[in-house]
Amino acid sequence: MPLTKVLGMVVCTMFVGVLLAEVGSAANPQPRRPVPYEQAVTQGWGVEKYFKKPQGIRYCSPIEINFAFAGVAPNAPIPPDDAPECFARPEYQDIRILRNHAAVPPFYPDEGSAGGGYRYAGSRASYYNFEGGSNLSEVSDPSIRHVCDISHQHLYSRIAGLSTGGNAWEIGWVETNCIQDIGDQRLVLTTTYTGPLQDEFFHRNWQLIDGGEHAFRGRQCGPPGDLAICMDIWDGDSWIGIRAFYDVMRCENGDGSGNCRINWVHEMAALDGTSWFDLNGGPDGLRMRNIKVRYGNVWDLFNDGGYTGAWNEEWPYSICRVYAFYHFTTRHGSATC
Repeated sequence: MPLTKVLGMVVCTMFVGVLLAEVGSAANPQPRRPVPYEQAVTQGWGVEKYFKKPQGIRYCSPIEINFAFAGVAPNAPIPPDDAPECFARPEYQDIRILRNHAAVPPFYPDEGSAGGGYRYAGSRASYYNFEGGSNLSEVSDPSIRHVCDISHQHLYSRIAGLSTGGNAWEIGWVETNCIQDIGDQRLVLTTTYTGPLQDEFFHRNWQLIDGGEHAFRGRQCGPPGDLAICMDIWDGDSWIGIRAFYDVMRCENGDGSGNCRINWVHEMAALDGTSWFDLNGGPDGLRMRNIKVRYGNVWDLFNDGGYTGAWNEEWPYSICRVYAFYHFTTRHGSATC
């Protein structure tokens, strides 16, 4: 067996999930150290292309990005889909990168369980016909161990888009215990998959506040048919593009039809299969709401009146299905809805 065992992308008919990299085994996890963006450039990784501004979008100035945005308050207005947008240069974001992890893609049916050390809770689209997806995601401080000893653990609250070619993107926030230089903090994470390989970018300058709700989205950017995906976060005033994904996949075909299947989940990992943890969301559980798809170049709530979707929950986690399929909460144990 090779020294490094890395679990990566779940490619299946239901979810694409990031399985954060570890060295060692589930019983003897060892932490990995992500590489600073500047070092990755020096080493010739070619990551600069992910921060080339998309066509029609300007670069942000550093003073206009609110990295300390506390999140959308529960009764505050929803971030407008057509708000101004700009693209953040990498030097503003304090980025760390884990690159080219080989994937182990287990298959499981639409209504089945991921099994092993992973659990998924959330909603998903049924077809590859969307140009993007967005959400509002509550941030919490889950009861994850702060040392990489008994088991790798993580909570990843994210949106994912899978193309018909088997490639994918993800954006959201994560806490994990087996990545060095991360520790007890919640970080913005973008993940991309090129076939069986995954890249993870930790955007460390975004100061996520427990209890706040942060809006994320991923979408086709540039003309229809271009191999170009943008991943954005709302900073209270504008949509800030934090990373792009070029030359691999598209979410909009040349004829204007959608090409991505979107899902919105809380992904829990305990690679020993037993060290499950509390999510520590609000009284109703850890919330994800305002779930939207972009269809026909319009952002729309992913509701069961207009779209075909499904729920997923896996013990020992459960969900309250507040509105199908655009609002749910997740908790450890049985949900009281």
